[in-house]
Amino acid sequence: MYPLFIQNFYHHKFWYFLLLLLCCTHIQSCGACNRKANKARNTLPSKKIQSLEVSLKKIHGYVVGGLGISGITDQVYKFDPDKLPDNPLEKMPDYPLEIQNACAFTLNGKAYVVGGLGISGITDQVYRFDADKLPGNPWEKMPDYPLEIQDACAFTLNGKAYVVGGWSFLKSFSSRTDQVYRFDADKLPGHPWEKMPDYPLEIQDAFSFTLNGKAYVVGGWSSLSITDQVYRFDADKLPDNPWEKIQDYPTEILDACAFTLQPDTP
Repeated sequence: MYPLFIQNFYHHKFWYFLLLLLCCTHIQSCGACNRKANKARNTLPSKKIQSLEVSLKKIHGYVVGGLGISGITDQVYKFDPDKLPDNPLEKMPDYPLEIQNACAFTLNGKAYVVGGLGISGITDQVYRFDADKLPGNPWEKMPDYPLEIQDACAFTLNGKAYVVGGWSFLKSFSSRTDQVYRFDADKLPGHPWEKMPDYPLEIQDAFSFTLNGKAYVVGGWSSLSITDQVYRFDADKLPDNPWEKIQDYPTEILDACAFTLQPDTP
């Protein structure tokens, strides 16, 4: 009679053998998967590799134009937080116009500056900023906005941008507007602007932010007074009315700024 541990070994040797076979098969399959992955990586289109590299580039902030002590300016500065506590600002190529009261949005890795008040008055001009063209000229003229506009607000949702309200020239005189236009970069180089349902108020100097797939427009100057009204924009409701009145802001407000912070984003 064999010792008990030998009996147990012979009794279970079939299962030990099966376990060993499965382990060997798994190791071989992992090796085959790695070879396939390496082959796929080596044959990955260069365009996809480039887009990956672009997405990993450092993110910077940019400040465009404005009204200074010397008047309206065309200067542009880049903000690099990695340079703190030293000077984080670096001069960039000038904006094509001396401009104030413009609005801006980002879309597909590029920035767009819309309208504003220049030396010659309110403008409908739009320029795209492409950081990949630096240190050369990063500014490229885009199709004009449908209105000469200043003091509008803008936001981006689902790969498209929206410009809301502002002060414009309508019917040969200047006034606030309730008009909203959507910008679709996929329609370039054709006409990228499309009329959307009007904002519930004729508004200028409002501010906006996006949150959980919806946009919010807050306050602004409407009619003869500053407003505390807040409206939510839901693109999923288009082509019907996408605007919904929500709780008022705590006070009448205009010319404020807003931002959204999300976890794990710069």
